[in-house]
Formats: sequence, structure tokens, C-alpha cells
Amino acid sequence: MNPSLTFLLPFRNAGEHLEEALLSLQAQTLGDWACVLVDDGSEDGGYEIAQRFRKKDGRFRLLRTGGLGIARALQKGLEGIDSPLVARMDADDRAAPERLRLQLEVFREGGDRLAVVDGACRFFRDGGEVPEGMRLYQDWVNGICEEEDFDAAFLLECPVVHPAATIRRSALLAVGGYRDGDFPEDFDLWLRLREKGFAFRKVPSCCVEMRDGLDRATRTDPRYRRGAFVRLAQDYVLRNFALERPFALWGAGRGGKPWLRQLMEAGKPPAFLVDVDPKKLGRKVHGIPVCPPEALREKAPAFCLVAVGAREAGPLIREEIARLRPMWREGRDWWRVVT
Repeated sequence: MNPSLTFLLPFRNAGEHLEEALLSLQAQTLGDWACVLVDDGSEDGGYEIAQRFRKKDGRFRLLRTGGLGIARALQKGLEGIDSPLVARMDADDRAAPERLRLQLEVFREGGDRLAVVDGACRFFRDGGEVPEGMRLYQDWVNGICEEEDFDAAFLLECPVVHPAATIRRSALLAVGGYRDGDFPEDFDLWLRLREKGFAFRKVPSCCVEMRDGLDRATRTDPRYRRGAFVRLAQDYVLRNFALERPFALWGAGRGGKPWLRQLMEAGKPPAFLVDVDPKKLGRKVHGIPVCPPEALREKAPAFCLVAVGAREAGPLIREEIARLRPMWREGRDWWRVVT
């Protein structure tokens, strides 16, 4: 009989922390689970640790790939899963005991359109403090819980913590599973799920404690560079937004120029740019006029993309848009985009 849920845990040279991660799975208050472990080319004894758990606990299965890379290793593991739900987990993290129970409750309430139930996370670092940037990301991502929160956030940053996410297997298969390429495989997956109309939710309780090591792939692997996130978001907008209608792009500076360039190359330029810098107002960038925020009311664009990277600018822009276009809703009529 298949379990209702299967953990998908790829690892490579994770022997130092793998046992701790697997013990946290065994400590789940819900016991109806399996775990597919994918050794993606370990050379440090991690395979032997996984073998030990497999022999003692029949819920663990173990695959070896020889070193395919994270996306292909995840896809290989996914091919060996039959359960309706797939729970991601990383080899150096710790799952909270209530993680599965809480996420399954949300799935039961959500209906078939609900594809991803994420969980709040807590970053920690062995023998030191988590950097401010990661603490700010933790606070931001943990606040994205309801569907409308994901609507507003999905183009700005990765709004799902992949190792804390439980995903409907049928939805994964509907979008072709994990793709390998020169881009972050998780952000790519969330965008493709959104494109198919699937919904996202988050458990507000901490589901995973994530070890913020200096060797995290998000810090060391070029596939997670900022420009790769930008290109995925741009491609999504080009495929899915009604760019034939007049729209505005807020940001005539460093954050907005790559978006303007991409939109113009696609033959879908904005009607005008919005900026607050007096030095830019009244000028043109590649033939597109730069206007003050009041143009959002006076020119009445169909929607607005906000490409401003400064974190502190977000609340100010939100306040200004609410003043000028009170009927607009973030995530429906305007979006902040990654820069």
C-alpha cells in the first residue's frame, strides 16, 4: 500500500548532517510516509549513512545517480514516487515534528487546484549568526501564506521555501516535473505551476529549520545568480501578460533598464516609465517617456510592473499606488518584479 506522502531528499557529500535530517523525518507525528533518498555522487560516507537508515527503516528507499546535478537528481527521484504528495527536504535541514500533519490539513481543505503547501522556516547557522539578508528574507517569505500573498510576490522573489514545500504529485507531472538548465530549478517550477493555474498556500508555523551554511548552493552555484531569476520572471511576463495593452513600467534606473530592454526586444514596450528622480522626469529612455507617479492616474494604464530593487522603496511605492489607483490590487493590477 502506497503512503499518502513521500519525502524527496537528494544529497551529495552531506554526511556531516544527513543523519540529523533523517532522524527529524522519523520524529514526524504522522507516520504514513516514505522517503526517496537520491545520492547524487557522494564521496564522503553519506551513502553509507543512507544505507544504514534504509536497512533499519523500510520507509526509506535509496537511489544513486553518479552526479547528475540537483534538478536531474530531483527528477530521477520523482520518477520513483507513486504517492499523491511529494515533500521536499534537504540533507542539512531539520523538519519540525508537526510538519507533515500541518501541511496535510491544508491540502485536505484546499481542493484539487492547490498544488503547493509551503511551510514557514527558520534559518540557523552552526556557531554563528545568520546574516541580516537571510533574516530579512525569512521574515518576508514567512509572511506569504494565503493565495493573494503569493499572487503579489511570485515575480519579486522566490516565494516558496523549496525544502519546506509539499507538492501535489499530479501537478508536478502536469508541468513536466523538474527542468535542468542555467537557472534556479525551484523558481522555474513555481512559475510553471502558476502558469497552469495551480494555487499555493503556506503553513504559518515553522515546518523546517534550515542550516544557512556558507556552501549553500544558493551562494555558490551560478544557476542561482540574480540575473537567472530576472530572466525567468521576464519570460513568464512575456508569455502570460497582456502586453498589447498600454502598461507602465515603474523604474527608469538600474532595476528597470534590463526589464525595459527585454520588453523592447520582444516588441512589447511600456507606454511610459514611472520614476521619482527629478533628473529623469521629462526625459526619454530608448524613446519611452519618463513620467512622475501621477501618470498612473492621468494616463490610466491597464497595469504596472514595478522594477525597483531598493527594499525600502516597496512600502512607499505601494502607498503611492494605493493613493493614485485605489481600485488596483497588488498581484492583479500591479506587481513588483525581481531586479
